[in-house]
Amino acid sequence: AGSTNVAASGLRLWLKADEMVQSNGVALTRWPDRSGWGHDATQAVNSLAPFYVEGALCGKPAVDFDGVNDCLAGQIGSVSGAVSVIAVCRFDKLTQPSGDSDYVMRIGENTALRHMSISRCATGYAADWDNAYYSWMGSCSYKGPVLDGQRWMIVSAVHGATGVSHAVWVNGQSEPAEAYTGTLQLSGALELGRYANGGTPNHKSWLQHIAQKNWGVTPC
Repeated sequence: AGSTNVAASGLRLWLKADEMVQSNGVALTRWPDRSGWGHDATQAVNSLAPFYVEGALCGKPAVDFDGVNDCLAGQIGSVSGAVSVIAVCRFDKLTQPSGDSDYVMRIGENTALRHMSISRCATGYAADWDNAYYSWMGSCSYKGPVLDGQRWMIVSAVHGATGVSHAVWVNGQSEPAEAYTGTLQLSGALELGRYANGGTPNHKSWLQHIAQKNWGVTPC
């Protein structure tokens, strides 16, 4: 059901739960970046950090965000080219409640809404959007496939630098996704487990692995 092997060329972020030395149930304040760029995801406040959990996925560890205030954040540089993201993730809720969208990650400039995310839509947001993947670009959200709850998935999203672009794969299968016309210009800000620099919503889910590749990037 897909693979998490990631080519090294163009890699700017690679977070792997199974390559950390941690104790089970301990708050994770630093998730080391394995891309070689040093773009670690961190949390300075211990009570706001997610937990490291052993044996969460086929004997491998994962990181558990509580959906209340857990978050890890970092920087990946100024992004002006195409962006690809692969996440091994699990949404805790079987169905998203009304008004409660969950976010695995966000990369980009929130103030200008020039960013992308891997998100699962709240029930009742719009017709046929319940539990669907979506990503922001400009002031609009763009819908993709329905994402199952309480199930581990490999979600891959590709965003082009200019023109019409947006492609999504779930467990290695290509899925329909709404295309947008625009230019992807990101600040390189990274958030895992929440959205909008401390705003809501936070997501109650698990993250085992995330990798990000881009082209036209200025490293931090």
